[in-house]
Amino acid sequence: LPSLINPFLKLDNPLLIIGPHWPLFACFFGTMNILYFIIIFKLWKKFGTYGKLINQISYWLFTLSYAYTSLINPGYPKNNQERRNGNPREEYYLCGECQFYVKKNKGVSHCDDCGICIEEHDHHCPWTSHCIGKNNIISFYIFIISTLFSICYLPLAFCQFLT
Repeated sequence: LPSLINPFLKLDNPLLIIGPHWPLFACFFGTMNILYFIIIFKLWKKFGTYGKLINQISYWLFTLSYAYTSLINPGYPKNNQERRNGNPREEYYLCGECQFYVKKNKGVSHCDDCGICIEEHDHHCPWTSHCIGKNNIISFYIFIISTLFSICYLPLAFCQFLT
């Protein structure tokens, strides 16, 4: 049940969400931060001005986009109060899984991993610990680009450490 996994889901429109795969999120976030801090503290004197700038941009872009994507509400629809109280409306339907009354034609899909419906559902991402939907799709793309940059940057920075 989603309400047992995340107490924020009891609210109509929660701002922050902690997904069901939060241990993976915590491990990945912690590992990447440790790698960046090793580079910052061990290599800071070896980097020139541009190296320091690239390091800081890479670190903050990755950290902020990952945290935002992983913690923001991905697009949980409001459980329509009028429909819940028994006023019949044709533009709403009841999701059989999560028992939410959601508007039709809003691109709402049910996520089996999270156990709740998501507006403009793209996919469920275990790395971010929850779904990618209308509220976090742009930050997800920024996270992917910054991760690819980090995958290229971190080995080069460690090579600098070895010389």
